[in-house]
Amino acid sequence: MSDLLHFLTRRADGEIVHIDNAEKGEDYFCPECNGAMLFRKGERGLRRPHFAHLQLSDDCTPETMLHRVFKEQLATLIEERILRAEPLLFKWNCSYCKGEHVADLIKSCVRVALEFPMEMTRPDIALFTSDGQVRVVIEVVVTHKPTWQAMYYYEQEGIFVLQIHLESYKDLDKLNESPLPFTKMNLCYNPKCIKCEHHKRRRYMEIITGPCLRCTGEMKMAFMMDGGYTRYVHRFYAKEIETARENGVLIQEHFTQLAYGTSSPLLGCTCGHCGYFIHNGSTLGNYILPAREGEYPSQRIQMGYVCVHCK
Repeated sequence: MSDLLHFLTRRADGEIVHIDNAEKGEDYFCPECNGAMLFRKGERGLRRPHFAHLQLSDDCTPETMLHRVFKEQLATLIEERILRAEPLLFKWNCSYCKGEHVADLIKSCVRVALEFPMEMTRPDIALFTSDGQVRVVIEVVVTHKPTWQAMYYYEQEGIFVLQIHLESYKDLDKLNESPLPFTKMNLCYNPKCIKCEHHKRRRYMEIITGPCLRCTGEMKMAFMMDGGYTRYVHRFYAKEIETARENGVLIQEHFTQLAYGTSSPLLGCTCGHCGYFIHNGSTLGNYILPAREGEYPSQRIQMGYVCVHCK
């Protein structure tokens, strides 16, 4: 991030100003150190327009400014929602099940604080419950991740840690998204395995609608995602076959030629127009990537949970 320039500053009244809205002749100040800043339009072929300190400081960098502005605006957003008793949805990648969760993390919170001093650390943002306890902390990561000592302390105290990694001033736009997209968190809503006590992962059936590879007529194909592992229709369980059929997938038994002239019955997703069938990933791969890119419609059906540790 060494090429990150100052694109944010503030006016004397505290209003944050982006470089696109800056005007020559106005007084600007650094949101981080409060030092005076200059508006530089830039030169053709050289640097873009940006702000620069009137007096250089090694302790005040574009990274530290981005860090401060983001956490202050996020804290303000959270505080406003708490005061209005309105939900605020967060989205994060789970550190345990590796899946994605969405939840209103301020639902039971009554107060928000910046850089609240705790025994072992000082989180960027702390969220408090009505009993005065810190329930969730938010760490805004630009250059430095939370130390392992801080993470260990949070774990021992039962505090959930929500992290967001920033790379540029464009990441400030994330504050306008719903749900708010965060990088990761150590909070999992999936049930734990009774054998190994690891969090289970979600099981999905994905159904893709696309053209038959033989006649180009419309057909539906299904496969299972078992916590990141793919399983195709010839290995479906009875309940999964039933669910696929209920959602329009034509599943029939076909015979495939094996060695020495023998044949074996296999279940396959079948075209209702010409009888062409798909039973493995090599053929289904013709549909999965286009579906991911939005070329073919697809739907996901949650089918419970699976433990990938003792599966």
